[in-house]
Amino acid sequence: PPSSRPQASSDLLDFGDGPAAAPRAAPQREDTWTELVLDPLMSMTPDQFQTTWVRLAQSGQLTVQFSRIPDAGLIEDALAQHLIRVMAQGQPTPMIRKYFFYGVGMAGGGALLCEATLDCNSGQMVCLFRCEETSLTAPLASVFSAALATLGAK
Repeated sequence: PPSSRPQASSDLLDFGDGPAAAPRAAPQREDTWTELVLDPLMSMTPDQFQTTWVRLAQSGQLTVQFSRIPDAGLIEDALAQHLIRVMAQGQPTPMIRKYFFYGVGMAGGGALLCEATLDCNSGQMVCLFRCEETSLTAPLASVFSAALATLGAK
């Protein structure tokens, strides 16, 4: 996980070799999950993400198994369909992909953050969640599970 101290926005993945990816534009569709309503217009800067990540405790975890490793862009797109945006992604080692995702809840739901690590050897992805409103952790995990299932995750 990221360091317990806030770092420069360009160092979210602990690469130190360039700026983090810019947030993608919000998809133009309504969220279909009644338990989790995300704001399609809200976004976060890398500094806001890092500060919020450090402030919040882990509120949940999801582990999924891929039989075939999907392309990085497919994972991002599957989650974007549910208004979950990628803050940064990269490969700290050749066989590990790391993603930082976020969403912003409507009506004071606050930030919903996820650090996802995909082991390309085993096909296992571990998603660690930190939510300002901890009651939204289970619905967030359900969104991740359903979105990744469209790519063959079990």
